[in-house]
Amino acid sequence: MDAWHRQDFDLTSQALRRLLLWDPDRLRVFNAGKAVHSAPGWLESLQRGPIQNEPLQDYVTRLELQGRDLRNSVGPADWLDERLNILSRLRRESDPADLVAEFPLIRDFIGWIFELETDRPPISLSTGHVALDRLPMQIQNQVSFQGSKETALGSDFLIINPLDSWTPEAKGSSARVFLGVIRHSRSKEIQSALKIMRPDRHDYALPLFREEIQVLTILQDTPGVVPLHEFGFIHLEKGSSLPAEDKVGTPIDLRGKVRRYGKDNLHQFIANLDTFTQQDWLPYLAVEIQDRSENLLMLCDSSYTRGRFLPVLEGLRMAIQICDILQVAHSRNIIYRDHKILHYYWRVEDNGIMMIDWNIAKRFPEGLSKPEIQFDLVQFCARALHHILTGRPASGSLPLGPTRPEEIEAAARSYQVRWTYDDQRLPKEIKEILATGMQGDYQDARQLRDDLFNQFQAYQPLVPGNPDPQPES
Repeated sequence: MDAWHRQDFDLTSQALRRLLLWDPDRLRVFNAGKAVHSAPGWLESLQRGPIQNEPLQDYVTRLELQGRDLRNSVGPADWLDERLNILSRLRRESDPADLVAEFPLIRDFIGWIFELETDRPPISLSTGHVALDRLPMQIQNQVSFQGSKETALGSDFLIINPLDSWTPEAKGSSARVFLGVIRHSRSKEIQSALKIMRPDRHDYALPLFREEIQVLTILQDTPGVVPLHEFGFIHLEKGSSLPAEDKVGTPIDLRGKVRRYGKDNLHQFIANLDTFTQQDWLPYLAVEIQDRSENLLMLCDSSYTRGRFLPVLEGLRMAIQICDILQVAHSRNIIYRDHKILHYYWRVEDNGIMMIDWNIAKRFPEGLSKPEIQFDLVQFCARALHHILTGRPASGSLPLGPTRPEEIEAAARSYQVRWTYDDQRLPKEIKEILATGMQGDYQDARQLRDDLFNQFQAYQPLVPGNPDPQPES
């Protein structure tokens, strides 16, 4: 039954026809053949999702019963058992985020899984001259693989130079970040940002790696969350070590081995984390690389812009898109927490925000409480939104540099805004939104987003070069 396990239904049917010639229980073989013939249609129905107006429970139960008939008629197979497990869990109303965390490739065969979520915010809206709409994301030309493989460091897997040394604030507390080149064939290679665990901070960094990989897996369908390429472990030969932060631009000549895992192999990676790190393997994540010139620190911080401020309308657009991402994360029981402006990029080609570095994020499988959501929004307003609109973080908020989870947990639950002369450029209504957010008065990201969007609509016609809205004819 190898063909059945490989989902090669034609070859399975051929084998059953040959079996029909000599098996005395011909009816059983005949029924198995009919079941194999129906398998592609069952998979297509699972991929398509519920038909119009069909209750989810009815659909899931119907597909599960059909799948169990397949299993009883033909036999077990990993691909079939996985789908039956998911259907059974959906029938018992499991959280979609839990299923994505447990079955990383679920979107490949149940693409409608997150349509089950209620009150999902729209990622794009139609507006006027300054477009709020996020463009379809330009996914890097990349090759993904399934399973795991081991390769030599320095041949098919190259670590080129540090990406976390361009400013002191970019230094991470748990990991280093390097430009990496990963070769998939002689003619195919991609660049990635390689996030490698600091070898001297094993006890502190390992739980953060475990959390980040699961959070990224759950949010990979969310526009604005940094795309994940792969993950794995690096073992450096004796005499090889990661360069110090002050070695900017120094060529890296490392030797060792790399154990690579495709995104379908999350559970094996998680299961091996403790064992491999105890054997001096360094966990890594490979994510899409970002253009430093598009970092919001470069675009918004007054010390980098030499006192020039981001246009208010542009800042509102960024903030609205961040709220969209936070609303999705919160709906999946995840809070971001580490809202330093360094973690945000404005990608011109996507007309959209990109959020990186989710290692301080935290998932609450039992559900998010209102105080946790409010705290996440307070930190967003004090550290990111305040910085975007005024060119500086709020007084008393956490610093820009490396931040540990316990420092964030000990941060204030509300802040009082302190305006300066330069802030006179901000409209009164926008100041009120910022002050309200910093005080912790927003209950969810959608509420904050709606207020920001109302100001975006109201402010846009006032900007020179933006046409006034025309009345409908």
